[in-house]
Amino acid sequence: MSNLTKGIILTLLSVLMSALMGLIFKSIGEHISVYEKVFARGLASLLITLVVIYFLRRSVRIYNRKNKLTMEQAQLAHVAMTTATGAPSTSLSTAATIVKAHKVIKPDPDGPVKLMATGLKVPHYFGALSNWKMLLVRGLTGTTAMFTYIYTCNTLSLADADMMVKLCSVFLIIISAFFLHEKTSITQFTVVIVSLLGAIFIIKPNFNNPNLLSYLIGLGGTLALALTYISVRKLTTTNNGEHPLTIECCLALTIVITTILPTLYYFQGFSGQGKYYFLLVLAALLSVIGQYTFTFAFKYAPSVEISVYGYSSLLWNCLFGFVFFATIPDVYSVIGYLAIVASGIYLFFYNKRRLKVLSSIRKMLKAEAQARKRKEQEQKQKQKSQAQQEPKHSEQAQQQEHDTAKLNSQAKEQDTTQPNSQAQEQTT
Repeated sequence: MSNLTKGIILTLLSVLMSALMGLIFKSIGEHISVYEKVFARGLASLLITLVVIYFLRRSVRIYNRKNKLTMEQAQLAHVAMTTATGAPSTSLSTAATIVKAHKVIKPDPDGPVKLMATGLKVPHYFGALSNWKMLLVRGLTGTTAMFTYIYTCNTLSLADADMMVKLCSVFLIIISAFFLHEKTSITQFTVVIVSLLGAIFIIKPNFNNPNLLSYLIGLGGTLALALTYISVRKLTTTNNGEHPLTIECCLALTIVITTILPTLYYFQGFSGQGKYYFLLVLAALLSVIGQYTFTFAFKYAPSVEISVYGYSSLLWNCLFGFVFFATIPDVYSVIGYLAIVASGIYLFFYNKRRLKVLSSIRKMLKAEAQARKRKEQEQKQKQKSQAQQEPKHSEQAQQQEHDTAKLNSQAKEQDTTQPNSQAQEQTT
């Protein structure tokens, strides 16, 4: 099985897990508050992520012991980590020193520790102090997006709630164009217009629509989700970037902290609610499984190859809505679904084609640079060889001049001796 196939399967599995989570949350309804649902999702993710990080770091410690890393070496690396930024790090207690072939590899002061030989990254639990602002933004926006999605699953049809989330790419284009000042092509602008028209067909905005507020809350959550993606991109692409597990751990911790008080306030006890709390735990676990399968999907294949399969969620949500809640979308909603999905798929192929063009341009420029460099090296080698041959030519020329002068002198001597011999013969 190829890596692309693995990535596609994991993406489809992640979509199914998310759809099942929405189905269970909607089935629970108002028996359990939204705050409790969000809290359960955050707590499950926090516990599982902490366990995963612990075992990753434990493997590092075992590796260090096998390679007999001394305490002095660990302390030197630890001091290097804490003093490089001029301020103590929040991750001092979790700092790990990794050795390879009995050599200490100095860890990045702010980022995750790296094992250079295998490419393994060992995450911190809660990130570096220098990234706390961006981690907080990611945590708050992710919490808002999670809260609004669960809320819209309760109040809207599953397909409508899912389509609000699918507008995330539209908000990303808008934010990139107007706030990040990135160039926007005509194709991207067209996708934005078509997607927004599709959203209008779904929402059917008028003051008589009882679900208008729920749709607006869903759009607000989609905006928060777009900001989440931007913050994650910044956290993972900077020099002192964080590990994805660290980012997920901070998100889960933010969810738990922000929802624990409302959860305690709305908690009504387990009496007569056991079935719903069992479903709540199941939904939280499915959500975490969906999150991790989605993350591992990008390990096997790039997003430009597999992100389009996320639109298969519409099929699951329409099926679950029809089977369990007898929800049949009207004609206008179907038109809106098709508009959003079609524009998203078209944007996917547009980005894929553009990346191929950019990749071919980079390869061409790289080939030209290599050819230019090779030509310069050949010229330098030629000049060097010419410079080495010039002394030989000069020595040969000097030798030839010396030989010529010698021959000329000998010829003159012969010319002078011949008249003298002739005169002597005449006198005799």
